[in-house]
This record gives sequence, C-alpha cells and structure tokens, in this order.
Amino acid sequence: MVVATAIAIFTTLIVLLFANPATVPAKLNAFSVAVGGSANFYQGAIDAVKAKGIDLNPPFSILATLLVAPIAWTSLQWATYSAEQNGEIKNAKSFKTQALIYVGGLVITGFLLALLGYAFQHALGTQFLYVAGAGYWSGVSQANIAGFKPLATNPCCGAHG
Repeated sequence: MVVATAIAIFTTLIVLLFANPATVPAKLNAFSVAVGGSANFYQGAIDAVKAKGIDLNPPFSILATLLVAPIAWTSLQWATYSAEQNGEIKNAKSFKTQALIYVGGLVITGFLLALLGYAFQHALGTQFLYVAGAGYWSGVSQANIAGFKPLATNPCCGAHG
C-alpha cells in the first residue's frame, strides 16, 4: 500500500508540475465531457461561483488561515498513527525509534503536502482552486465535475446549507 500511495503521489506531482497552465481549462472541459458533464465546465464553474457571490480574490484572513489547521492536522495525523500501534513496529519500545517515526513521518508528509499544494497552484492557479473549494464547501454544483455531490448537498453528511 505504501508503494501504491507513493506511485500515486509522484504521478500526481509529475502531471501537475509538467502541466501547461494555459491548456488546463481545455483539458478540464474535455474530461468533463468524457464523464457526462458540461463542455464549458471551466468557465461555467467560474461564472457559477461568482454568481453565488463568492469572492475569488479574498483578502488575507488570519482566521481562515487558522481554520485550515484541523485539515492539515488530520493529514499529518496519519503520518504518526502507526507509531501508536506499538506491536506492529520493529523496536517499538525504543523511544529513539518512536521519535524517528513521529518526526520523520511528519517532515516527509508535510513536505509532500506542501509540494502537492505548490503543484496544484502551478497547474490550476489560485482562482480555480477557490472555484473548486466553492464547488465542494458551498454546494455550487456547476463547479463540480458531473456526478460528484458537493458536501452541502450530500445526503450522507446532513444538511449543510
């Protein structure tokens, strides 16, 4: 599973880092059509999010920045989760081994998450990352590829708006 995850992460990084940002809208539109969505997905998503009144160029907010912490912590938590399973790790009773697992796992995971963030920023740009977030968190269905239910309308998660 570790190897498959590493391959998936590095494949994603290669695709995003070598993507030409100028061609991404056309490729997203082509993908949308292939899965039964709109042929004008990219611009339609931007227009729908703007029509809902969501600012695609918001000012800096310390509160919004701090509110990302639980998401980041959840992502980093998986890097150290296995250390709690002492019976599954060789030399688990060694404090040095546990410290190496915790610190090393957090450093590697943090670095990969930052690199993925940079790669998405490079390929899609800030504006479309806001559009994608609005599609999910604000329930703007036009900002989601066909068939995906945003959080705000997903019946499994309750009524969110």
